[in-house]
Formats: sequence, C-alpha cells, structure tokens
Amino acid sequence: MKNNFPSRKDNIVLTAIEIINDLGIQGLSTKELAKRQAITESLLYRYFRSKDEIIVAVLENFSRFDQSIHKTIGNASTTAKEKILEYFRLYTEYYENYPAIIAVMLSFNEFAHDPKTHPIVVDIFNNRNAFLSETIHFGQKKGEIGYYFSSEELTEILSGFFKNVAFIWRLKEYSFSLKDHTLTAVQKILDNQIMNK
Repeated sequence: MKNNFPSRKDNIVLTAIEIINDLGIQGLSTKELAKRQAITESLLYRYFRSKDEIIVAVLENFSRFDQSIHKTIGNASTTAKEKILEYFRLYTEYYENYPAIIAVMLSFNEFAHDPKTHPIVVDIFNNRNAFLSETIHFGQKKGEIGYYFSSEELTEILSGFFKNVAFIWRLKEYSFSLKDHTLTAVQKILDNQIMNK
C-alpha cells in the first residue's frame, strides 16, 4: 500500500512556506526551520545541503501543478474563454485551500534577485504567461475574444489583476472568496474585450 503521508523532506518544504507566510523571506532560516520541525539543524542538513536548496524546493512546490493544469486545460474541448476561466478557477481553488502558498508568489521579486532562484522564477513566470497568451491568441483567431488588447497585453492585465487580488485577499485575512472575486472580474474583462481586429 502506498504511503500518502508527506516525507520529512516534504514537511520541511511545507514548513518553509509557512515561515515565509508568517515572517517573510527574511525570516526563513535553518534555525527557524529546525525549531518548527523539532529537529536539530544538523539533521535538517541531511535533507537539504543549504537554505538555497530549500528555497529552490519551495519554488518547485509552488509550481508543481502548473504543467498538469496547463495540459488538462489545453486538451479540453472548450472555448478559449472557458479555458481561461478554468485556469483561474483551478489556481484560486488551490490557493484558497492552501493560503500560505500566496506568500511565495508575493515574494517573486525577491527570489528574482537571487542568482540561484532567478532562472526558476523566470521559468514559472514565462510558462504561466505563455499558456495564457497562447490561449487568448487562439481565442482571438477563432473570433471568441476581441483584439482591442493584444494577447500579450490581455495576459498582463489578467495576471496583474490576479496578483493584486491575491495580495488584497491576504491583507484582508482571506475574508472574501478569492475564486468568486477573480472569476467574476476575469469574465467581465473577457466580455468587454472589443471584437475588432
């Protein structure tokens, strides 16, 4: 029978995300991690060689569903608008079920300044934007989405809106539905994209 419980290594990564959520990236230290895991720092180093390696694992955890989400939505026989709404539905549901992960997204600027994590952040950012932009472009070619904004511009609008709403959601201590708020606004933005070339 397969063990579905997280391994010690996975637990360390999840605890690192909690620390980033509670104390910010500056508060993440091997000392704090070991304390919260109730282990010694030397035992922590048996699982990860450095704090940088832990941060890389945090970013990999943050983006672990990206490929499956993009593949599932990409293969669906639905309109481009429906695919975009499904994209935001899946991400908002994930974040609502795991609010601490939002802190990772909101720390991207700091991760981008570190040479060890910069390429990972760029990869996550580029993959998510490319998926949205390609879906929008496909919808424009099919006549489902207007051309008032280019696919790249509309991607920036939707992504920027989502990051801002996620930040407000966190500031307001998760007091409203991230999913409902996001999907309502994304639907309005897509519906008001003027249908012309």
